[in-house]
Amino acid sequence: MYLTQTESSNGFGNRFLWVCVRRSKCLPEGGSISEVDFAGIISRLKRAVDFARKTDEIVRDDEARPLWRDVYPGLSEGKPGMWGAVTGRAEAQTTRLACLYALLDCSAVVRVEHLRAGLALWDYCDRSAAYVFDPAQTADDNPEDQARRKLIEWIDARGGAITVRDLTKGLRRFKGDTAGAETELQRLADAGLGEWAVVSTGTNQRREFRLSPPSPPSPSPHSPETAEIRESGDGDTGDTTENAKSDDAIDAGSRAAEMPFADNREGESWRL
Repeated sequence: MYLTQTESSNGFGNRFLWVCVRRSKCLPEGGSISEVDFAGIISRLKRAVDFARKTDEIVRDDEARPLWRDVYPGLSEGKPGMWGAVTGRAEAQTTRLACLYALLDCSAVVRVEHLRAGLALWDYCDRSAAYVFDPAQTADDNPEDQARRKLIEWIDARGGAITVRDLTKGLRRFKGDTAGAETELQRLADAGLGEWAVVSTGTNQRREFRLSPPSPPSPSPHSPETAEIRESGDGDTGDTTENAKSDDAIDAGSRAAEMPFADNREGESWRL
């Protein structure tokens, strides 16, 4: 799937779960799927689907609620560039995944194990999206590179433009260190990650650093060395899940995702 710049940033791209996968074996003649006994999986899936169709509301239990409140700030915090654009529904996607795991257990209650499973799968999807749309996020950075990446994220979260004073007031490691703050911003400029600009504010002028806008992704053919990216639906459009955490979750998620439900970010229940 090739996304245009507009599709990547207008909310279309974050309706999907981005999953990096590698084939486990090479089968030129295909497999022998006709010899596989799916009776057990089909029976479990049917039971879960029948249960889901009769379920009107899903709630978190008393143990899952504190965990959700702990992870929510991190999930709802935006990320920079294209990576942030295609993962902008982290909290909604995690909620959907947790609900799917609960329904697979024929439960109308999201327990801690369901939420942790949803978080684990989302974490993999999040890292997959970073691998595709912002490879620098997944590089084996040294501490200096990690600090620089965090600085870029901090600037991006503040609109992509800051002054040296903003940095000395906002980040503890630059507190009172005007020279150090300006040096670090200059390093970003030297690396082509931003530029300095002079902004007029009435009778005064101020010098601010601006991050460079993200470059649009360049589609490239798949190769044996690159991971294949597959899509799975988020429930908004009825798309089906193609690759998930387990074979059972793959099939069950495909059916359950077809049942739309309203996302309630602040509440504790959802109607299917």
